[in-house]
Amino acid sequence: MTRNDVIGQMLAAGLEQPPLPLNVNGKVQRFGPKKTQWYSLREMRTQGGTYVVVGSFGNWQESHRVDVDWKGITAEERAELEQRRQAQADADVAARRLAAAQAAMNAHQLWASSSRDGTSEYLQRKGVDAEGCRFLQDGSIVVPLLRYDEPRATALKALQRIWPDGTKRFTKGFEKPGTCLRLGHVVVGERILVCEGFATGLTLRMAVDRRLPVVVALDAGNLLPVCELLRKLYPDARLLLCADDDWRTVGNPGRDKALKAARAVGQADYVYPIFRRVNRGVKDTDFNDLHAREGLQCVRAQLRHVLPFPASEALNVAA
Repeated sequence: MTRNDVIGQMLAAGLEQPPLPLNVNGKVQRFGPKKTQWYSLREMRTQGGTYVVVGSFGNWQESHRVDVDWKGITAEERAELEQRRQAQADADVAARRLAAAQAAMNAHQLWASSSRDGTSEYLQRKGVDAEGCRFLQDGSIVVPLLRYDEPRATALKALQRIWPDGTKRFTKGFEKPGTCLRLGHVVVGERILVCEGFATGLTLRMAVDRRLPVVVALDAGNLLPVCELLRKLYPDARLLLCADDDWRTVGNPGRDKALKAARAVGQADYVYPIFRRVNRGVKDTDFNDLHAREGLQCVRAQLRHVLPFPASEALNVAA
């Protein structure tokens, strides 16, 4: 099983040609449109001198394991390779845990140095009110990313830092699946809104007059882990996934991942922003973009059709 064989399998699965040479150090390598394709490969050598490439690859929609051709490799060599692969996998897990612990420590330190008061050019440009974040002296904001199924003392896992120009960085080394930010408090019997980005979450909070909680999942790939976590914490709550409409991206991962997450956890609905064609820019994908293009009242009007408020509690939508 050579590197060229692996590239052939990737192309056969519909992926683009990855940059060459392939990196076979076992770390995730991203490539393709908007870095939505990836591979994680490791090359091993048998006692007889044969090189074997193992690992996996995929995109937003699916993943594949490398189909290894064991022809010419003895059972003993295969067993040895499997032992070495497992030992390396165990070492990788230990390294990720250590990196995650360091990420949490760094996040706590930066969060402690931030301020509850401040201004953000980024949030002003997005047209939203600050909530759930803190401010740094350089004008950036930090958004806490937590695991809500852990005790308060250990819940903070990382931060997302957003600079005035919109540049975003996560705390290096943290484990993303299931980490999120909840804006507002969960009330028994009320809906929980779930979205991708922080600015989108703030728009949604404003659109529902802060009567409902919004959970920010960071990106489309984290929607399912976050929804699974919410289902575990709030088994009877009905979720509303407020998807991004990635209309210019192959496969529309925003809508696709949100719909799959809604179906997987049950008791969940799904909605995405609808733009007037004449107003829509090529990068307009989420409810914050709709907010910017057509106003907060438009967001409220679209949510009104999927949030069954009683007449006395109807969202503040102009007649």
